[in-house]
Amino acid sequence: MTAFRWIHRSPNENQNFVPVLLMNPQRRLDSSDERCLGYGLSFFDSLENAFNKHQKICRKPSLRKLLGEYIAEIALSEQDGVSSQPDAKNYGHFTFHACEETNLTEKIVTIVELFDEYGNYSR
Repeated sequence: MTAFRWIHRSPNENQNFVPVLLMNPQRRLDSSDERCLGYGLSFFDSLENAFNKHQKICRKPSLRKLLGEYIAEIALSEQDGVSSQPDAKNYGHFTFHACEETNLTEKIVTIVELFDEYGNYSR
């Protein structure tokens, strides 16, 4: 399937494809379900959904820099890992748990800028 993920300027595995609980093990997540999701990666089922969700939650430039300024289109296969179903009520968001040997940086097809030269959303 084709999936979309917010990324930073340099498509670097260490920066763009690390689950939040591996980046910040002290992060507090209350339930075991939330902790399980914390070891997965957030993806979206369409470019439009990824763009719209980013625009909805990233009002502050500091948050934009934290979450990424680009959207990567990524070609996933069944051998790459497992995922939840896209949630239509949450902009087609789904959680993806990659296999250890999967290099998601190599799976990037295209990269789309979220912002124009003035820092405004490009759509």
